[in-house]
Amino acid sequence: MVRNKFMEDINIYYLRGLSGVSLKKGMKRMMEESEQRDKMMEKRFISRNIKKQIEKILTENL
Repeated sequence: MVRNKFMEDINIYYLRGLSGVSLKKGMKRMMEESEQRDKMMEKRFISRNIKKQIEKILTENL
């Protein structure tokens, strides 16, 4: 899904007639944003798993 969005954004750049430099800058920014989203999702996943483990430990000890 992210890849399709990425390709759509590239097509928009071409349709607008932006220069190659602008396209490269835009692609770089999109890749950085994608990496940031991936890191954020990974942190959420780890946090969720830690919370589940803590809840499990607490309920077992009751």
